[in-house]
Amino acid sequence: MAQSRLPFPDLQIEPSDKYSEPTVWLRRVVFVESPRPPISIIRRITFRRGLNIICTEPRLPEDTQPVGHSVGKSLMVRIIRYCLGEDRFCTDTQRAAIAQKLERGYVLAVIRVGGEDWAVARPLGLESGYADSWCVRSNRLKTLLDEEQRLRYRQFLDALNAATAKCYADIDLPRAGRRANWRDLLGWLSRDQDCHFDHHADWRAPQLHAGPRALTREDAYLVMRMALGLLGPEEIGLMESHWKLLDMRQQAEDLARRHEAYITEAEDRLRRAVDELQDEPAGEMFAAAFENIADQKVSSLTGLLSDPDVLNRVELRALEDVLNAALRHEGSLEERSRELTARHAATTEELRTAESQDAKTMLQQLAGLRWKCSYFKTKDEAMDAGCPGKNMVDQGIADPWRKQRINELQEEIAAVEREQRDVAEQLVVAQKETATRRQAFSRETANFVRTRDDITRQIGRWTARKEEAQRYADAWRDLGVIEGGREKRQKRIEDSHTALKQARSRFDQQKAAISEFYDSVLKRTISPNAEGRIEIDGDGLRPVSNEVVADSGTTLREYADVLSFDLACLVASVCGTGHLPRFWIHDSPRQADSEEQLYHSVLGLIAELEAAYRPARQPAFQYILTTTSAPPTALNHVPFVRARLHARTEAGKLLRCDFGK
Repeated sequence: MAQSRLPFPDLQIEPSDKYSEPTVWLRRVVFVESPRPPISIIRRITFRRGLNIICTEPRLPEDTQPVGHSVGKSLMVRIIRYCLGEDRFCTDTQRAAIAQKLERGYVLAVIRVGGEDWAVARPLGLESGYADSWCVRSNRLKTLLDEEQRLRYRQFLDALNAATAKCYADIDLPRAGRRANWRDLLGWLSRDQDCHFDHHADWRAPQLHAGPRALTREDAYLVMRMALGLLGPEEIGLMESHWKLLDMRQQAEDLARRHEAYITEAEDRLRRAVDELQDEPAGEMFAAAFENIADQKVSSLTGLLSDPDVLNRVELRALEDVLNAALRHEGSLEERSRELTARHAATTEELRTAESQDAKTMLQQLAGLRWKCSYFKTKDEAMDAGCPGKNMVDQGIADPWRKQRINELQEEIAAVEREQRDVAEQLVVAQKETATRRQAFSRETANFVRTRDDITRQIGRWTARKEEAQRYADAWRDLGVIEGGREKRQKRIEDSHTALKQARSRFDQQKAAISEFYDSVLKRTISPNAEGRIEIDGDGLRPVSNEVVADSGTTLREYADVLSFDLACLVASVCGTGHLPRFWIHDSPRQADSEEQLYHSVLGLIAELEAAYRPARQPAFQYILTTTSAPPTALNHVPFVRARLHARTEAGKLLRCDFGK
C-alpha cells in the first residue's frame, strides 16, 4: 500500500504502516452521579484517533464575566490521567468540594490498550483509591454495572504495563531506585499545566498531590530515552557501572571533605594543647610528636598517683588513726552509759518493790532471788525464831531487814547517778573531740580526692588527646590515599564516558531521525530558519535549538524546549522510531494560547499528520489538547472539537457544578 506523505520543510514524513492504531488511546469518558442503576449521566465525551480538541466557547458581546476559565479543562486532563492509573486527580480540598456536590460521583471510561478494549470505573466523590475502582474487558460501559464481570483495577494497570513494556529497560531509575513503569511514562505523555511547560523533563508539580510523585530530571531523562528506543542492553550495563563510579567518586570526595574538616579542627585543638609544637609542620610527624608528648604527660601524672607526698597519704592515715581512737573512746563511754542506765533502772525498780511490799512478801521475794539471810545461820534457827513465823502477821512483828535493804538500795542508786553524770560529762567531751577529728579527716580526704581526681582527669585528657592525635594521623593518611586515587578515579570515569559515548553512537541513526523531526517541527511552527537537534550527554537527553529560537523571546524558546520536543517525539513514534504508545495530551499550553500563529501551527501540524493516513487508514496516534483559544477555522468543528465548555452557567462546566459555591 502506498503511504501518504506529510510535507514538512526539507523533510518528508511517512507514517509507519506497522501500526494500525495507538498502543493506548481513549474512546470515551462518561461522568455519572453514581455507578448504580438507574444511571444518571452528567456528561459524556467521546474521543477519536488523531486530533481531539477540548475548548471553550467564544466570548459574546453580552458576556460580562470570563467564559473560558475555571470550566474544568485541566480537571478533565487530570481525570483522564486518573482513569489511566494515577492515584489521585486533585488535592484533598478539591476532592472534598467535589464530594459535597457529587458524593457518589464516578467517572467511567473506555480505553483501548494493546488492541483490547477495557472499561474502567473510578470514584470522584467520597470513595477513593484502588479499592473502590474496578474494570472489565469490554467496550461497553454498561458492563461495569455487572458485579460478576468486574475485575480488580490493578489488572488494567498490568495490561497498560504489558502493552508498553518495550518503553522500559531492565535498569533502575537512579534516583527513584526502582524500575520504570507505565505511570512514569504517563507523566511525560500528559504534562501537568502547573509545570508551565518550562522544561522538557519537568512533568508534575509535586505540591499539587494530583498524581504520582514527580520524577527527578535524571530519572525523567532515562524514561524518555527508554521510550524513544535510545537505550540498549550494552549501555544499560555501562550506565550502571558508570553510576557506581560516580557514586564512588562522590563518596570519596565527601569523605575527603570530612577528613579535611576534621584535620583542621583537630590540629587546632592539638596545637593549643602544647606550646612546643606550634612550629611543627602539619602531618603525620606532627601527630607522632604530639603522641610522644602525651605519653610523657601520662607517665608523669601516673607517677604522681603513687607519690605519698603529692597525695598526703601519711597525714591522711594519721588523721584516720586519731579519728578511729576517738570513735573507740566515744563508743566505750556510750556503752558504759547504757550499762549504768540499765543498772539504775533495775535498782530503782527493786527499791520501789521494797518500799511497797510487806515483810513476808519481801522475804519470799528475797528467797526467790536466793538472797542469803545474815541474821540466822540455818533455816531451822530462823524458823525457831519465828521467821517467817506462822503467826507473823497476827503477831504484827516488824521486818528487821526491810529498812536496811531500802537504805542499801538508795545508796546504790545515788552512786550510779554520780557515775552517770561523770560518764555523761566525759561523753560530751569525747563527742566534741570526735567531731573535731572527723572534720579534720574529712578535709584531708577531700583534698586527697580532689588531688587524685585532678590528676586522673589530666591523665584522661592527655590520653584522649593522644587518641585524637592518632585519629588525626589516620585521617591524614586516608586523605592522602583519597587524593592519590583522585586521578585514577577520574580516569576510570572518563573511560566510562568514552564507553558510554561509543555505546550511544549505536543509536545515532535513531537519534538523528528524532533530531530531524525536531528540526522540522521548529521550522514548521517557529521559523524556516529555526534549527534544532537532540543531544544525549552527561546532562541527559535534551533538545538544543539555535539562536533564531533563542531570539524569538521567552514564549517561543520555552515552546521549542517543550512542546516542539513532545511533538517531534510523537511524529517520530508515528514514523516507527522508538516505542512510544503514540498517545499524547497537552493541557492548555499557555505558550501556544498566547501566540495565535504558533497555536494554529501546532494544531495544523497535528491535523496534517492525521491527514497523512487518509483515505486508506485511520490515524495510529491520538493527540488531545485543551485550550481557551479558538481553534483555526478549519479545525473548529466536529470531528476535531470533542467538547466545548463555558462558565456562563453551571451546566456549561465539565461536571455541571460550581464547586466553589
